[in-house]
Amino acid sequence: MDEILANIITDEDKEEVVRYIKARVKIIIHEKVSFIPSGIKEHDTRLSRRDN
Repeated sequence: MDEILANIITDEDKEEVVRYIKARVKIIIHEKVSFIPSGIKEHDTRLSRRDN
């Protein structure tokens, strides 16, 4: 019985889960970055102009 349970989740399954999680994290990070308010972006641009 233990052998059967040990083989239910294979290494391939684990790799697939890791790939899925990595893809979801990339999507979430992209969504967070794309929702930066435009006022902050403009402020950053003004700061970089001063440095030049």
